[in-house]
Amino acid sequence: MGSWEYNLKFTPNGTQTLSKMPNRFVEAYPKTLEYGNGCRVWDDQGYEYVDLISGLGAISVGYNDPIINLAVLQQMQKGT
Repeated sequence: MGSWEYNLKFTPNGTQTLSKMPNRFVEAYPKTLEYGNGCRVWDDQGYEYVDLISGLGAISVGYNDPIINLAVLQQMQKGT
């Protein structure tokens, strides 16, 4: 996904959502995430977190849901 510095080059303040800006949280909150599975996410240094604030788009089903992934892949094969 990229480092925080990389994100700052393309997105003002590094995020598109004010409520999820890293400076709104203290200490144990990653600035960037590499991937997620279920309710867990991993940052660019390999640290694992439970996503208690629920990332946008994963709020109701979690990350990397196999049924949703399959539906997305099937739709992409039809063209985007």
